[in-house]
Amino acid sequence: MKLINNQLAIVLCLSFLLFFPFLSIAFPSEFPRGKYPSAILKISLPGLWENPTDPQTILEFIQMYGTSSAEMVKRWELDNNDLFIGADYGKEENEKRLVLGYCYPHLMLQTALGAIDYLKRWAIRNNVNYEDFNLHFREDTIINSSNIKSWINFWNGLIGAGSTDRSNSYGSTLGMNSDVFRGVNNDGAFFVWAIEPFTDIYISLERNGIGGKNMIIEYPSQVDEEFKIIQWKKAEIIEDTTNNFSQSGLIRIKYPPDWKYGRTYPPTAFYQAVFVNEKIGSYFLRIKVFDFATRPLVSSVRTTPSIQLIDGEEYVGVVNSGFIQFSTPTTTKISENASTSTDAYANFLIKIVNGKGKGQSRVILSYSPSEKTVSVDRPWEIVPDNTSEYRIVRRVIFIRGWDSRNDRNGDGWVDDNEFANLVSPKATARLKYQSRVIYGGGWVESSGDNGVNVWNPFYHQAIGEMYRDSWARSGLKGCYLDNLTQNNLGDNFKEMYGAIDPVILKGGYLIEYEEGRADQEFPTGQAWLDGYKNLLRKLKEITGSRWIGGNIANSNPFSNRYLIHLNEVMDWYTCEDTLHNGWAVNGWGGLGLRPGWIYPALAAKGIPHALSAHVRHIPSDRNTREMWERRLTELLSLYYLVQIPGKTAVEFWNSSFWYGSGNTVYRNINPTGRDGFWKAGVPRNYAYRPHGLLIRDIGI
Repeated sequence: MKLINNQLAIVLCLSFLLFFPFLSIAFPSEFPRGKYPSAILKISLPGLWENPTDPQTILEFIQMYGTSSAEMVKRWELDNNDLFIGADYGKEENEKRLVLGYCYPHLMLQTALGAIDYLKRWAIRNNVNYEDFNLHFREDTIINSSNIKSWINFWNGLIGAGSTDRSNSYGSTLGMNSDVFRGVNNDGAFFVWAIEPFTDIYISLERNGIGGKNMIIEYPSQVDEEFKIIQWKKAEIIEDTTNNFSQSGLIRIKYPPDWKYGRTYPPTAFYQAVFVNEKIGSYFLRIKVFDFATRPLVSSVRTTPSIQLIDGEEYVGVVNSGFIQFSTPTTTKISENASTSTDAYANFLIKIVNGKGKGQSRVILSYSPSEKTVSVDRPWEIVPDNTSEYRIVRRVIFIRGWDSRNDRNGDGWVDDNEFANLVSPKATARLKYQSRVIYGGGWVESSGDNGVNVWNPFYHQAIGEMYRDSWARSGLKGCYLDNLTQNNLGDNFKEMYGAIDPVILKGGYLIEYEEGRADQEFPTGQAWLDGYKNLLRKLKEITGSRWIGGNIANSNPFSNRYLIHLNEVMDWYTCEDTLHNGWAVNGWGGLGLRPGWIYPALAAKGIPHALSAHVRHIPSDRNTREMWERRLTELLSLYYLVQIPGKTAVEFWNSSFWYGSGNTVYRNINPTGRDGFWKAGVPRNYAYRPHGLLIRDIGI
């Protein structure tokens, strides 16, 4: 049957080309052609190069380059690829090739500190409010999701901290040295910092201080043209439940309107905190406490989070209820009518509403349906018993809204008196950034993204200049935007949170676009898309690049409701997850239904495109060289059937999306991983390529 399918595929493709001869027309934008006679090869997100450890591979690299090393792996990539996306080999090498960067102008990535720093400085130098580059909720908003994947970022209260021995030396980050006041007598200090200003500092101590007094907290009130801090001013402390670091607690300061964004280096920098050293600015506080008999040891520092999970009972009801059967401090047996699914209540709240322990609540870590027991995130202070009535409720996402009328004195902060007498009680953010449209469904725990104001012309100009300057420094010729088919508002707003219907349980209206709610495709989502399109036009105008593209995965750009609007501004597409093994011609993604007509049609429209060919469906017990060669041969055949010369590039990859240049692992010793190969120690980009076939010229 596979033979019949493959023969049919050839007939279909040949027929397609015969009936549509216009596909042979040469278009102005084409990928460069390199070593291979009949294929254009791409490479995605290279990096983390390693020395090969497989003996045969080592021999092959020695034969090619005289030695085998991580540097030679990099050299092989440069010599054997035509298109490099999300790459940076250094300016000299980049300028010789079509090397394209990785950009996210449609999101504010909190992990991209260099980009945030550029935009903040641009705003300050151009007398523009950086906060206007972002989207904000105009009233408190509750989103129907319990899904916050990205926890380790500023939006969840994470701030930086470190300490110095004296005034003019490198200091240590908190993880390196918890004795933060060891240098106060030599003008050393305890520093805390974040990418946005903050007034609340939650201190956790591993050892309480004894005898400390005369706390001083200072903030930068003046910086020079390079944003180096040149003057510190004393902040007003309005609350200190730590009692001069004698116990864990909260320190609050009055927000200083003249608090400057800047950098402490020189003279002060912190080991392991590269982003606050020579290049990247922050909002710093410098703290000193004197005369300790025993100095405190600080274990962690946080601030008030801008995105939170809260009790959702009021909005989504109760999931399960009854009486506790039995409990230990950390494990509680609930009613026999509870769910039969493992971890059905994980990440939910269990609340004691009556009986022993009334008023307590805990987050459920895991649930065993056979035992009807939940484990909780921290011990019960009062252990429940069979008199304790409980409720299990799902948590929901809460983000505060901002209303400038609440800030009566216009200092940028809703102080305690203003907060007690809100003009608009529906909006409870104390600082405007706390109301940003923050997304919780990041790829990794450290990611933390928020929506950008695509309607703001100053943002268009700033982001365009940022990429123009960056590409000029690095020799890049353009970029690709990942997840191009994801709008940030409208229908895709739901996906950004992993939310369920109804997506918005309360609020959801934006300051920057008043006509509709954030989760409504019309008019909000459509308006955002129009602004996004104008942003990309401006990006192309400022950078002068003709290589600005995006990842559309296996979406159809002629029917996808976002892409049909973006085709006119895109120069090229990368199509991840496109060619798979074993697809029937008439199956989903098969040549007859998807690649066989979408990608030649893209070529006819003059849009170059780079396909990803993924080796799939190799079980561990059949993970052999023969199987891999068969799969790679099949993928190369699929590529040759749909490729248009000059328009269609290809990359061979495994079943994962964790790119890079590190070595392969052997699937049988890594059975749960998707990143296996038939042998270990081969550079991945080298391993997944059918070298012997690619060197053959098959003609056109």
